[in-house]
Amino acid sequence: MSDLEIPGAGGSANVSDAAYDATAWDGDTDAPTKNAVRDKIETLGVGHDPVTVTDSDEINFTLTGQGITAVLKAGSIVAGRLATAVQTSLGKADNALPKAGGTMTGNIALNGNYLSGDGGDEGVFVDSSGNVGIGTASPDETVHIYSANNAYVRLESAINQSSGFQMYEDVSGTPYGFSLFYDGGRTNDFLIQSKSHSALTTKVTIKRDTGNFGIGGDPGTAKLYVNGNVGIGTTAPDTKLHVAGAMTQEPLSSDPADPDAGNSVQWVSDGTGSGDAGDVMMKINVGGTTKVITLIDYSVA
Repeated sequence: MSDLEIPGAGGSANVSDAAYDATAWDGDTDAPTKNAVRDKIETLGVGHDPVTVTDSDEINFTLTGQGITAVLKAGSIVAGRLATAVQTSLGKADNALPKAGGTMTGNIALNGNYLSGDGGDEGVFVDSSGNVGIGTASPDETVHIYSANNAYVRLESAINQSSGFQMYEDVSGTPYGFSLFYDGGRTNDFLIQSKSHSALTTKVTIKRDTGNFGIGGDPGTAKLYVNGNVGIGTTAPDTKLHVAGAMTQEPLSSDPADPDAGNSVQWVSDGTGSGDAGDVMMKINVGGTTKVITLIDYSVA
């Protein structure tokens, strides 16, 4: 037995868990009629006005084949335990509303309404096809999120843990597709990985702290790293950089840093550093010794 507080009704009422054909409500001396039971349920707020369960006792509405549906009104609060059980000729229904924090043994039919924190038209909406809407009653996809303001989806893990999205198709029981993955557990990198069979292959890496971007590998200290040939204007590059068309190079106002041994660097001078304005220059480092040469003398070209 438990107390029900009726908002606006100025008090509380006690409900017993007796069957319909016995004394169903405290204070009743005679077995109530079907209408009396219905009226009493409505008076207590089940299916009529909001109800608040204020203690941890379980409240049972046991109706014996009388065709009465006991449903909590929108806006009701279950702070304790509430269970409804309908006794029919087919036996006791299992899909009853469980105690708060309990487990449903059947489905909940929202019937075109929201699952809301305050009983308003917001929260989670499930349409007749099973699409879930958050902030919308017309979900166009399996999950549809709408906000009149900025809309964000946040995945947050504990420290040194990872999070991400997986987008796979089932190919004869084997997942194929892509994973968007923040590796907070190891490298703190953002990864785009492809999956075929059981293998995950990293395709894109973005370093969290530097923003360095790698395609086909870790960029390290490079702002952009590409593992393979790069084509600009072509899909079949023959070398590390293959440009199909003209390339524009702006002059430098100072010489670039010396390259590492075995490397060279080329630039166009504006006349401030090595060379005259318009000269095409090159630095070459052989065995640790760097020399500057003029590839094209603009004044005599």
